[in-house]
Amino acid sequence: MERKIHSKLIGYTIFSLWALLFLSAASWVLVGSVSYWVKHGWLPPDSSGWAQAIGGLLAVIVAITVPAFQNFSQSRQLKEKEELVRLEGIQATRALVEHVLRVQKRLLSALKLLGSQKGIYSPLADAKAESHEAIQAAAMLREISVVDLNIQMVHFVVRLREVANFGEFAGNQHDHYQLLGYANPDVVSQLQRNTETLNKWVEELDDLEAFAK
Repeated sequence: MERKIHSKLIGYTIFSLWALLFLSAASWVLVGSVSYWVKHGWLPPDSSGWAQAIGGLLAVIVAITVPAFQNFSQSRQLKEKEELVRLEGIQATRALVEHVLRVQKRLLSALKLLGSQKGIYSPLADAKAESHEAIQAAAMLREISVVDLNIQMVHFVVRLREVANFGEFAGNQHDHYQLLGYANPDVVSQLQRNTETLNKWVEELDDLEAFAK
């Protein structure tokens, strides 16, 4: 899309140059032709004055129209670039939310399985691995600078950090849960609520992305 914006800008510039050349040439042709016709008596003597007036008017039109069109084109390109940056910010934030959602869903499933199997793990549900991934997800989010994001996305990222931090807390309790043979029910409940919240954020970001396109 950014390449498309640059292509449009080039197109607008070329059009402006051609318009400037055409109108300038038309003005000179008009004045020159009328002067020639007056010289040979094909037009009244005062026609030359009218031609010069019309030529001057065309020159004024060119002087006003071409810069105005260029300013309009630049403003339009700037707006399209801002919309592109906003769309990319939404898509990047949505990817982060989906990543944390996947991590916390797996952690939640692993902790539930831990409780049902009394600490006995199966190869398909290793709670320790899911705990480590939850910790890594929280660390990754802390490295993201909210200054680089669209203002509208800062709200999502700040709340996403809070959710990820809780996932990190739950992951850090893994060894304790292993000794107990089950996970803290309050932690499991909070993880469940967090996954529901993350699902809602994905829907909200989908709506924002559709509106931004």
